[in-house]
Amino acid sequence: MHSQKLTFPLSAIAPRLVLVIVITFVASLAIGILTFDLIDNNKRVIDEMIHVNESKNRVIYYDESLTHSAFMYSHTSDEMWKNRYLEHSELLDKELDFLIDKAPSIQSTLNIKSTKQVNESLLALESKALRLTQNGDKLLAQEVLNSESYHLYKSTYSHKIKEFGLSVDREINLAGKNINQLNKSLLLAIFLLILIALGAWIYLFVRLNKSAQEVQKAAQAKTDFLAVMSHEIRTPMNGVLGMVNLLNESRLSDIQREMLGAIKSCGDSLMTILNDILDFSKLDAGKFELDATNFSIQKLLNETAYLSSYKLSRKGVDLKVQVNDNVPEYFYGDGNRLRQIVGNVLSNAAKFTKEGEIIVEISAGEIRGRDFQAIISVKDTGIGISLEDQERLFDAFSQADSSVTRKYGGTGLGLAIIHKLVSVMKGSVRLNSVPGEGTDISITIPFQIGTKPLEPSCDEEKSITIATTSEPPVHKILLAEDNLINQKITTMMLERLGYSCDIASNGIEALAAQDKCKYSVILMDMQMPEMDGITAAEKIIEKYGAEAPHIVALTANVFKEDRQRCLNAGMKEFIPKPIDIELLKSVLYKVAGMELPESSDQSYVNQDLLKRNFLGDIKLFKEVVEMFSEELPETLKTLSSSIETEDFYKLERAAHTLKGLARNFGAMSISETAYELERLARTHSMVGAEHLVKKLTYECNMLDIELANSDFSQTLS
Repeated sequence: MHSQKLTFPLSAIAPRLVLVIVITFVASLAIGILTFDLIDNNKRVIDEMIHVNESKNRVIYYDESLTHSAFMYSHTSDEMWKNRYLEHSELLDKELDFLIDKAPSIQSTLNIKSTKQVNESLLALESKALRLTQNGDKLLAQEVLNSESYHLYKSTYSHKIKEFGLSVDREINLAGKNINQLNKSLLLAIFLLILIALGAWIYLFVRLNKSAQEVQKAAQAKTDFLAVMSHEIRTPMNGVLGMVNLLNESRLSDIQREMLGAIKSCGDSLMTILNDILDFSKLDAGKFELDATNFSIQKLLNETAYLSSYKLSRKGVDLKVQVNDNVPEYFYGDGNRLRQIVGNVLSNAAKFTKEGEIIVEISAGEIRGRDFQAIISVKDTGIGISLEDQERLFDAFSQADSSVTRKYGGTGLGLAIIHKLVSVMKGSVRLNSVPGEGTDISITIPFQIGTKPLEPSCDEEKSITIATTSEPPVHKILLAEDNLINQKITTMMLERLGYSCDIASNGIEALAAQDKCKYSVILMDMQMPEMDGITAAEKIIEKYGAEAPHIVALTANVFKEDRQRCLNAGMKEFIPKPIDIELLKSVLYKVAGMELPESSDQSYVNQDLLKRNFLGDIKLFKEVVEMFSEELPETLKTLSSSIETEDFYKLERAAHTLKGLARNFGAMSISETAYELERLARTHSMVGAEHLVKKLTYECNMLDIELANSDFSQTLS
């Protein structure tokens, strides 16, 4: 069967499309220039009329001032009024000349000219009154100002000024209407041009739509394949890592614990690689995200080196890890990616080194504030690489030559992954190698100085204690899971937390079990035979409505679309496999308010800081606790939604709020996590933000439980 390549006569439609675009652009430009010019002219008219109107108001003021000054001088003979009259008469004359020059129409010009003529008659009478007063004849001066002719001139003057003002207002309104009409015309023209351009683009898109659909189908097939692969690998890994986590809490010898740590580290590395495969599928879409946490660099290098130490010791190759004195003890960044990078380089060096030594060395460049460059060097005494082969060494599926693959094995993908990861982390890779002498791969990656990561306190000498109480649990839990190993792992985790559960092997059994025994929580696997978890959840919620149990998805599918499908089906939360017991514990409390076992004694509250912050005010403390408990759900909801929508402002404000609330209770570890999230949001970076939100959600829920269930009255008193 042959596939047919889809082709389209783009050469035939391109000239027409270009012509339409050019005509649209030129027409838009011409209409825009013409319209904006007309609008600008009308704006100038409005500005000019505003100045004219202001001048008219000054004319009215000066006229009133002249009348008042003449009247007061005729009664008091005070020279101040005479001087004021003479000063304002000159100003009035200038303003009238300005109005004659700027009058908006012929009629307006005639009005203002006749106004000036009337004003001259008034000035003549007022000047006569001034002379009479100056000669000592006040009564005669007052008769002039109160004469019938004087009042007639004043009435005519006021009428002319009023008519002139109305004509100015009409000009302003007309110009404003013109601007509005031009704006409407411009919008209409732009709308029509957009329709024309849109029609041209639609024509092209319709022709290419079939090709786009084929591309989408191919992308969806790739996504489906990755989802299936992820599920099939995560399902057995859930069993492996789940058992390791439970076994790690039992009484073990030092050697057993070290070996168990190696198993866990291998499992974690496998899960990291699986996650990388999924992440790399998003590179083309630009959705590759880093997960920033605090970690110990010495511990990371030791654990990574330990995985290769056994193989190297059997070959007689020494492995050394050197951390220079200038390297910070704790890093803040993506430790898992760094572990993968160093692990891949070290694995590559171990593969090609038969004798001698391998040295893993880390140093720090210049430290500026919290920022610095970590320089990781892996030197070996292996077979080396020729200069010609070095140029293509970081290409995918590439090795020095075909004989290397036959002799040493491998896909040649490791170094290509390193190169991509380092690029994403804004770092660089440098390679120096001499055939027959060895290779030195130096990697430079920016990090920040971190803090000691929070580790739950535990007594390593205590063995696991399984709850065997005969009393029925307050909350009934149903586990819907078809995989026997996953059933065992999840059951043991629940028992470790002090809960028991019933088991259903598919969606149909889950429905039947819910009918017989009203469970408060159902842990539902998404993929099960006969009826999947999504369908089962929808049927349970449809049947029981408001009385439906809290359904939590357990799934090895980790795509964002899978999470959304679960939430759309009515599930309350989403726990990815392999299941993390701390996340399980947090989710059980979040969705159903299930109390945590009394053995969980980790405290987030610093009692010294608590006492200092509240100064013994128990009432204030209770009010703040109540406020924290009320605001927490909405604040955490804002955090999650801000991650989904990449709303940096809301994310920053929510993190800032939690930072302050946590400090009130002396919960400095939570406050520091919130500060890191706030800092990321302020710099508009989502790198590691999702991890911090998950961590902050868990820690805040734990703090809320501690505040609700603990008595701090003695601390505050």
